[in-house]
Amino acid sequence: MHRTLRVIFTADCHGYLYPSDYFGAQEERMGMLSVIAAFRRDENTLVIDGGDTIQGSPFTDYLNRSGIGPKPLAGLMNMAGYDYIALGNHDFDYGNGYLGDYLGTLSAKCLCANIRDRERRLPVFSYSIHTMKNGLRVGLCGVCTEKLMRWEDRGVMDDLDVRDAVESAKNALVFLKGRADVNICVYHGGFEFDPVTGRRLSSGIENRAEMICGLGYDLVLCAHQHRSLSGKRIGNSWTVQVMNRGREFSVIDVSADEGEIRIISHSEKPGKEVFLAGKMSLDGIQARVNEHLDRPIGAFSRPLEAEDHLVSACRGSDLANFFNIVQCEASGCGISACNLYNEVRGFGKTVTIRDVMKAYRFPNTLVVLRLTGADIKGYLEQCARYFTLLETGEVVISKEYLVPKAHHYHFDYLYGLSYTVDLRCGEGERVKKIIRLSDGCPIGEGDEEDICFSSYRATGIGGFDMLRDKPIVREIPVPMQDLIIRYLGSHPTVDPVVFSAIRFTDRDRLFIMPPSGGEDRS
Repeated sequence: MHRTLRVIFTADCHGYLYPSDYFGAQEERMGMLSVIAAFRRDENTLVIDGGDTIQGSPFTDYLNRSGIGPKPLAGLMNMAGYDYIALGNHDFDYGNGYLGDYLGTLSAKCLCANIRDRERRLPVFSYSIHTMKNGLRVGLCGVCTEKLMRWEDRGVMDDLDVRDAVESAKNALVFLKGRADVNICVYHGGFEFDPVTGRRLSSGIENRAEMICGLGYDLVLCAHQHRSLSGKRIGNSWTVQVMNRGREFSVIDVSADEGEIRIISHSEKPGKEVFLAGKMSLDGIQARVNEHLDRPIGAFSRPLEAEDHLVSACRGSDLANFFNIVQCEASGCGISACNLYNEVRGFGKTVTIRDVMKAYRFPNTLVVLRLTGADIKGYLEQCARYFTLLETGEVVISKEYLVPKAHHYHFDYLYGLSYTVDLRCGEGERVKKIIRLSDGCPIGEGDEEDICFSSYRATGIGGFDMLRDKPIVREIPVPMQDLIIRYLGSHPTVDPVVFSAIRFTDRDRLFIMPPSGGEDRS
């Protein structure tokens, strides 16, 4: 018997519902309201989301801060007719109670075979079998990258039981095979290797889509990496991946004929239309979000402008210095580290909440870790990997920070330390001198220093394994965005000259030594 199935797949919405990034003046072809308006389905269609839905935008931040909660977002998903969702690592960011409110309002069934809350309060299932109108039995399983164990704060993780994603998907398939005609795995994770070139993209447990494709699922729906893959056969599985923020969705057509499965797929961009019923239900909240974002909260005596990534990394950044000063004041530390994002946004003279959200995009909290001098040396060596010295003597950003996607946020800016880097030396031998600026003394391998990091970096993510499991001196459980807002509110006019003085008097804490051997102090 010939039967068909259409799958509409979205992922990594990150709370972007409207066709706007909240920072530009013009509407864009993005957002879930635009994506939903473009859905074309019949009675043999499944609508599936791959996770990272309830966190990541000013809208979802407002839902969390205001106490409204995630129910309006769940209501939109219900109106859109989602059948199944998987969990993404960022869906845990606001806590398990918040996630529970979302899932409890959702009509779609949540599938996640490798993560459970220990009290079993979250309505999450390992797998499901869905019988379509035409009689086709579809087996579905969801799994999430288990690397969220490194990203989430300890309060969230203490309540979760996280297991191996590949093994969990394999065990689910054992149950589904023979009971379903077509089997689908929804994996909130990405590819270890570039599906087109075969070049390795990552190692470890974060992205293991190729391994999951080798298990025997007919279709593997991938997320997390924010990359577009319209469709490709890997092993015995057909697999797709979609971009983030509702900038596209995937349409997969499955044909089952006497046990033979054929699959074709394509990616679709949203059009100019929006899902009007959903928009009307959210417009009141959206208006309050924009009012909230445009409220002035502080001022600088002159604009604090963003600079080119390479220039900032080599010579220091006033913007990074400002973030580090906020971290030092909040934590009581004399040494701090922060990172800048792929799209660096500075500040004008008058600062609104929207400006803060532009400049600091994620709700990280702060953690003070106690490190030895040896730990600090290893940490700075990892920072130095950001640079490559060409044979011509030119310093450029290392390709590993640009491909397959840019991640400039894995380079850190130090405050309170001066260090020297010689890029002519091999990796692990580049950092030559580390000085504590408070007293001008060098830091020895056995010395101990308390350093303030974001909660994101304190997990060791980005290759900073030396930070894992280090003694926690204290935690500041207030989102960095709030700390910036508080700092600006308590300082009537912030003078960036202070940051520039720090930047140039200590020679930017980072010196790239050119082939001639002299330090570049330009």
